[in-house]
Amino acid sequence: TVFNNTITTEGSNGYGVYLLQETYNNSVYSNNITTSGATANGVYLFTTAYNNSIYSNSITTKGSGSGVYLSSTAYNNNVYSNNITTGGATANGVYLFTTAYNNNVYSNRITTNGSGFGVRLGSTAYNNNVYSNNITTKGSGADAIFLTTTVYNNSVYSNTILAAHTNANGLMLTSTAFNNKVYNNNITRLGTTTTTGTGHGISLTSTAYNNSVYSNIITTYNTTSYGIFLNNDVYNNTFYDNNIT
Repeated sequence: TVFNNTITTEGSNGYGVYLLQETYNNSVYSNNITTSGATANGVYLFTTAYNNSIYSNSITTKGSGSGVYLSSTAYNNNVYSNNITTGGATANGVYLFTTAYNNNVYSNRITTNGSGFGVRLGSTAYNNNVYSNNITTKGSGADAIFLTTTVYNNSVYSNTILAAHTNANGLMLTSTAFNNKVYNNNITRLGTTTTTGTGHGISLTSTAYNNSVYSNIITTYNTTSYGIFLNNDVYNNTFYDNNIT
């Protein structure tokens, strides 16, 4: 158990909390963590991490490290009630990567100031729940929630999302994304009626199929931003009961 610590690191790989190989039944909570290194994650669980809880932490990364990063077989973990701010060019708020399943990411407040994603699931991620988070992204290409590269049977719901840059999506499913559910989210894409950009409310691209998108509230402002955007080998998806402005 790691709790009630104030942790500040400055080295390039100076992680705030690092749990390595066969890490299970651990709790990381109520810590104040700041990292400044180029690739320094706030909390990093690597190589077979399961049944861990990461909650009620204040995490700031100033380089390109993620706030919370679970990698290389991560399952049955809970990441919740954290306040996460990232400042680096590609720094994600919460990142689940390479065989991530049965994890819950919920009730976090996440702000990314560079091009990092708010919550990112990738490289075989399934049966995860991402819900009740408040996510703001500010950089170009900084999608608030990003599911990519063999992602399936995930549920994304009841999140409040603000994608502030004209080239950022509220939510993206891409590169073999199937059987996911996206519902009850409130998504706002900022901009003006005279600006253009490539960001949309919800975007499905590059082999996305059998997904359900329903009961979302989506607001976009740019002249070229769509509420829901489909592109490149997207099929057998279902869209219903969405409110799009």
